[in-house]
Amino acid sequence: MGAYTTAALLQPGRIDVHPALALLAAPVLPAVFAVLIGLPLLRLRGLYFAVATLGTAITVGEVVNNLSYLGAGAGLTTPIVRARSSTST
Repeated sequence: MGAYTTAALLQPGRIDVHPALALLAAPVLPAVFAVLIGLPLLRLRGLYFAVATLGTAITVGEVVNNLSYLGAGAGLTTPIVRARSSTST
């Protein structure tokens, strides 16, 4: 989820965030998602917890595979950020 966050924020022409800011946002979205989904799931016990966790994983996978903004199953490509070369001529 952190990798998709970074790649989605770096898409040229869409959001176009600075790469350093995108890398800082990468752990925030998964942490928020973990809290929102984890708190209700952790109240379950035994087989109910296992089934709910598996269902959550499958649901998130299907949502990512069907959102065109996130590559729709084909994946995302990130732009190449090249360092400025300091050549002295």
